[in-house]
Amino acid sequence: KCKYVGITSWRMKEKTGLTFEKIKSLISAEPGYDAYTYINYGEELNLLQNKTSAIGILWERIYQAGLAKKKFEWINIFCNYWIIRKELLPQYVKFLSAVMRLLEKDKICKWICESVKFHHRDKEWPVQTFLVEYCFGVWLVNNPQIKYKQLIKKPIPNTLVKKPFTLVKRALNAPETLAEIYQRHRTD
Repeated sequence: KCKYVGITSWRMKEKTGLTFEKIKSLISAEPGYDAYTYINYGEELNLLQNKTSAIGILWERIYQAGLAKKKFEWINIFCNYWIIRKELLPQYVKFLSAVMRLLEKDKICKWICESVKFHHRDKEWPVQTFLVEYCFGVWLVNNPQIKYKQLIKKPIPNTLVKKPFTLVKRALNAPETLAEIYQRHRTD
């Protein structure tokens, strides 16, 4: 019965100020797209951050595996701020499943996912949680046949007090990069 499906944060209104009614109104004013995103900020450089960050290394592995191409016009869409025509959802799920398989099977990815946590909101979270949030934007840009509309063209400020993400390494405060730590601990 529904034409679109998507993932929306249960804290969406708190984070963006948008309501379900406002999003419906924005979509009604711009009909005919395959997907709609309702937040936009950042760029691909946020993914790569730097070559030694956990997320940066994981994205490099995803690119090297051929699951996505580097596109510097990439749109930073976190996974809880989009909807898509329901018949296209299986294509995205296929991409997301391939990324998750790589994270489980690739030695470097697996090691990072098991060893690195991000501290956020007084809890430690697996790094892949944050990596997956970027997947929808990467998938959109890598599938130019999918017509999408950014309903919000400017950043929506997060109304929450933000603490910087802190990378927590199990390497006892060593000033090494993750690549160096991996090399030191690898067993092949």
